[in-house]
Amino acid sequence: ARTKSALLALPSLAYVDWLSKNELGHRSQAWFGGGVHLPEWLWFVLALLAINGAAHAVNLTDGLDGLAAGTVVPPLLFTSFLTYNAMGAAACGACVGFLWYNRHPARIFMGDTGSLALGALLAGIAVQNNLLLLLPLAGSVIVIEALSVIAQVISFQSTGKRIFKMSPLHHHFELSGWPEQRVTLSFVAASLCAAGVTWLGLLISNTRGFSP
Repeated sequence: ARTKSALLALPSLAYVDWLSKNELGHRSQAWFGGGVHLPEWLWFVLALLAINGAAHAVNLTDGLDGLAAGTVVPPLLFTSFLTYNAMGAAACGACVGFLWYNRHPARIFMGDTGSLALGALLAGIAVQNNLLLLLPLAGSVIVIEALSVIAQVISFQSTGKRIFKMSPLHHHFELSGWPEQRVTLSFVAASLCAAGVTWLGLLISNTRGFSP
């Protein structure tokens, strides 16, 4: 895990540094009702955390048939639609094609190669197009999945007790008696709602298409 995290951090650092030097990543970030200006050092740190965090979060979410791809599509559509990003749109199309073969029972598996790349792509688009602060909202399902693992580890190491029956969170619902398809569909629906509500919030607050 440490080796994988280190290897992921290196291209993330190079990418954020490239954005900074070419002024492709702006310090003013889109938010409801206007922009939020971030100090350069804070933007740099948050950008690195976003890319690494999103990559690992999607990797943790990849545990049930169609779960990772299904929950990534809504926030990826959100960022791609707002930024007219062709790569993000292409990735959405690839995920839809993947889901056709990966619906329960799955015939192929995404693995680290797909999940880490999808998470990094999602965050990379957000960072480059000033959606850094909105990413945790639009992608709240994968954020919650990652936080469930962190909370479980901290709780068990400090108190010896588990918060969930098993982490990430989708396994908790499985052990609570939910069928796999129900867990997947519920999480995908929640991801769609999160991305949709974030987009509506921007639309209502007249910040859609924000450009600092």
